[in-house]
Amino acid sequence: MKKCFTVLLAASLALTLALSLIGCGGEKDLESAKSLVKEGDIKYDEVETAKANLEQKQTEIAKVLMTGDTSALTPGQMEQTKKEVEEIVSKIGADLITAKASYEQVLQLEGVQKYKDYASKMIEVIEKNQELLDQVEVLIAKFMQMMTSGAKPDLTTILESEEMQKINELTEEIDALMDEASKLKKDLK
Repeated sequence: MKKCFTVLLAASLALTLALSLIGCGGEKDLESAKSLVKEGDIKYDEVETAKANLEQKQTEIAKVLMTGDTSALTPGQMEQTKKEVEEIVSKIGADLITAKASYEQVLQLEGVQKYKDYASKMIEVIEKNQELLDQVEVLIAKFMQMMTSGAKPDLTTILESEEMQKINELTEEIDALMDEASKLKKDLK
């Protein structure tokens, strides 16, 4: 009986020690996870703002195309619009890289599984956004080529293009992933 008690006591102490070692650094990693997620979220919010600006530019161009009067799109205006769009696309690309780096750092931490789950989902969102950005760049290049060639741009052709279809698919996927990420983020609080 005494031997059994000694074994149980030793096992209990070993378990307590093991559990305390597992928890070492946990508080530090939790604070790091919170900070990194916040950094990633701030950058991703900037991505969303820039995407809204890009959509606004696309809407402005689409309005002109819908009227059929492309005389308003002078070469100077087209060059200015192209420059503005390229700046927005460049900012989105840079912010996606920065946000992804923050979320990837969360994956290296220990004892913060909920934060890792959220970071993993946001990395998926970012990767889909990077695919979307690639398609937007191709579509912009085709549009600019159409405009500079002197051909009358056809909004229907643009809207039915392979790139536009892919953009629409990716947008739906991003929205679904963001819904999942939002649910995971609620668990962080």
